[in-house]
Amino acid sequence: MQDKITYYVIKPTLHNKVKVSFGDALELTDKQAQPLLHGGFIGTHQPSAVRIGELVAEVEQLQATLAISEANKDARKDPEETTKDKEGDE
Repeated sequence: MQDKITYYVIKPTLHNKVKVSFGDALELTDKQAQPLLHGGFIGTHQPSAVRIGELVAEVEQLQATLAISEANKDARKDPEETTKDKEGDE
């Protein structure tokens, strides 16, 4: 029997029909791990896997904040354009 090594998820994916998330530990043989390693889904360094998950969450939060800011900016800009259109019609 082959020895199993602990690998950590660095890119969420499905493994044995189960969704795995950033930092999850998987006990795999070398043969089982090869496709996931080559695909960039797992690594052997747990702190890196956890940090990647934290960074992805931060980026998603910043993108959401930016989207809200842009939506607010557009909402503030629309009344001005409406006013300018009305002034141009007169």
